[in-house]
Amino acid sequence: MTEYLYKVLVVGNNRVGKTAFLERYINNSFSAQYKTTLGVDFQPKVIKYEYCTLRMQFWDIAGQDRVKVLTRNYYNGASACLIVFDITNSKSFEDVKEWKAEIDDKLGQIPTIVLANKQDLVDDISDPKKACVDDMDLDNLKDEIKATEVFHVSAKTGYQVKDSMQLLEKILMGVTIPRTSKGETSDKSIILDKTKTEPHYSRSCCLSFN
Repeated sequence: MTEYLYKVLVVGNNRVGKTAFLERYINNSFSAQYKTTLGVDFQPKVIKYEYCTLRMQFWDIAGQDRVKVLTRNYYNGASACLIVFDITNSKSFEDVKEWKAEIDDKLGQIPTIVLANKQDLVDDISDPKKACVDDMDLDNLKDEIKATEVFHVSAKTGYQVKDSMQLLEKILMGVTIPRTSKGETSDKSIILDKTKTEPHYSRSCCLSFN
């Protein structure tokens, strides 16, 4: 069975919930107590399909201004990017453009999903927080920075975490397949294991999202 490994960047300002989002997606858990990421942290996710295996390596990049110059060195080789901001924090929203510009400058245009995190704070009936943006703002941002998609999400409740990451999975696998007759790929995936005889897969060979 062929395995595909992809590097996915996770960027955004400090304390917007990048690590919490990954914890919800990968382990379906949440904690209100997280240590600030220093430099970069790594989180793997493996998804097995009928004919192939998708391995994603998430690079959780620190969001502090003082380490931005250093962390840009971690961008190389990424196939996709998640940009996370806090929907109640206008500065983190405004800085999405800067993060996207840095990614474009280093890697060119790669699939990018913007995540408006902490939707639970806005939906909290007992003590609702005001969102710093509305849907029109998000649509305008998507068009301006040429993002693949924008999602309201909540790492705390799991709201739209699965939906947003299923889109990422589809994007990565759609880029990979079909392959050439020699099993080569034209993208940034890395073939880890290749059997001697493999069927020729259609673009949707491995995709089954329930």
